[in-house]
Amino acid sequence: MNAANLLTVARMVMVAPIVVLLVAAPGAPRATLFAFACFVLAALTDLVDGWVARRFRLETKLGQFMDPIADKLLIASTLLVLCANGVIEGWWILAPTIIVAREIAISGLRESLARHGCELPVSGLTKAKTHL
Repeated sequence: MNAANLLTVARMVMVAPIVVLLVAAPGAPRATLFAFACFVLAALTDLVDGWVARRFRLETKLGQFMDPIADKLLIASTLLVLCANGVIEGWWILAPTIIVAREIAISGLRESLARHGCELPVSGLTKAKTHL
């Protein structure tokens, strides 16, 4: 376990307080602000862990495996809670549905390709989309 992987694990761990804050106190300004701050901090770990891994040559198979899972946990959990507590409602629920469905489909495709010895590398466009 190296520094880059620890940042990825930290992103996974930060999902819990975000969800708890959004569920326990829906609409409470302080809880919402703190949840937002946790989300931003978690998102920043995504930028930093990749930089640290490349800069210090700490890239590992474990990190390559965990990083997209951490991203999906953070995004999907937050979107699901925002839908569940009514922040996202009506036809707007279509957007999170498409986002989560796409993530599941891409993960399934990557897993299927991996079974056949193929790889679907992450593109620069995908990395840019993640950080927007």
